[in-house]
Amino acid sequence: MLLATACRAATPSEPAPTPDYTVVVGELAPNPVLAGDSAVASLQSAFRHGFAQPVTFGLIAPTGFSARFDGCVPVLTQQPFGPPPGVTCVMIVRVARTMLPGSYLLRVTAQAAGGAVKERFITLGVVAPP
Repeated sequence: MLLATACRAATPSEPAPTPDYTVVVGELAPNPVLAGDSAVASLQSAFRHGFAQPVTFGLIAPTGFSARFDGCVPVLTQQPFGPPPGVTCVMIVRVARTMLPGSYLLRVTAQAAGGAVKERFITLGVVAPP
């Protein structure tokens, strides 16, 4: 009788995932926007693999644009009946009445308290007011 046995080599354990976060920027609406008015976009940041640092949003744009961020409060730990870790909020982009019509590239930044910065680019068209 022949007895065969197989030996499995030990596989190295995979390293633990690195804590990180993602950033999603929704479309600006309305787009295009009248000079002197505002456009709104949703912002989302999901925390993964135990990431637990506050994240703040910012806008880098040409002169004539300004932003306000409403409701951007990070949830750092899993809530029993609430949202998962991350941030969901709204960015309101105000366009100066003096802005010339055209298409503008805006840079949305997300920065973690530990220094990790992520950027997303969005385009906003501006039209002259009536």
